[in-house]
Amino acid sequence: MRLTFCLTLICFACASQKYEYKGRKYKIYNQESKPSNPKDVYALDLSGKGIESIPPMLVDLSNLIYLNLSRNQIHELDINLCKLAKVKVIVMSENEIKKINDCFFELVSLETLSL
Repeated sequence: MRLTFCLTLICFACASQKYEYKGRKYKIYNQESKPSNPKDVYALDLSGKGIESIPPMLVDLSNLIYLNLSRNQIHELDINLCKLAKVKVIVMSENEIKKINDCFFELVSLETLSL
């Protein structure tokens, strides 16, 4: 498994609100844009929302490949993240991560983690 740790905020096509992966563009959803079907969400940006823990609703996003939870007050990478089998990129910069659940290292699809 190839895992890249980054110490700076990574912004993937932020201006266009699209995330591109392997030549395919995905709409980045946020709190304001809600899809009718959770399986339609491939990219989610919840940055700067004052979130203190990983939202349990993430487990319903079975096709999620890009997740941005930067600039929040999250302290733990918990079991809810471990259930994201297809996630490729997780951006967690500017949080106060103190604990990483062991199951997190079993995310075989994860390619980039930004702390």
